[in-house]
Amino acid sequence: SLCEEWGFYFVTGVRPSLISIKKQLLSLKIEEQPVIYEQQRTKLRGKTSTVFLYKNDKTERKVLLYVNEEIARKRQDEFKELLNEIQEKVSEINQKKVKIEDKKDLVENFLRRRRVISLFKCEPDNGTIKCVPIQKKVDEKFNLAGKFAIVTNDFSLDAVSIIRIYKTSGVVEHSFHILKSVLSLYPIRHLSLIHI
Repeated sequence: SLCEEWGFYFVTGVRPSLISIKKQLLSLKIEEQPVIYEQQRTKLRGKTSTVFLYKNDKTERKVLLYVNEEIARKRQDEFKELLNEIQEKVSEINQKKVKIEDKKDLVENFLRRRRVISLFKCEPDNGTIKCVPIQKKVDEKFNLAGKFAIVTNDFSLDAVSIIRIYKTSGVVEHSFHILKSVLSLYPIRHLSLIHI
């Protein structure tokens, strides 16, 4: 890869839904992990591990799996409220005097807008729509709340260093935003060493 060829290291966040990451995040128990970073109200617990990001990936990378306790609690509470809201909305839609197909469309559109359609199975049932949660997916979504992953190709970094480097990326991104928008310096080409 270019990083190895040029001797560069990277630290970047990855989607928790990535299969290789999701497996490790789902098994991450908050109470069992040491505190790796603490600042004011923010407390991060986690561990480092290694991972192949994709199927047939030949490069192993170091990954920091961590949970932000405050965000986890907040998102889990919001998710519980959303589940209650869905049941209320389905009940409200079932009270309407429309065809069963229209009721199903209304429920599915509501679930789509809330970005949870893949968590439910909607079926007609005696003139109403039954919206049944797919428990495995609901549990996964609840369990992943507040959990994050940061990947690096630098195996010498510890958990605290990975977090600090990742947090400074916001400064770099803001600087690029200023260069690209305020100063109109775009596009910045960085595909070859001479353009950097």
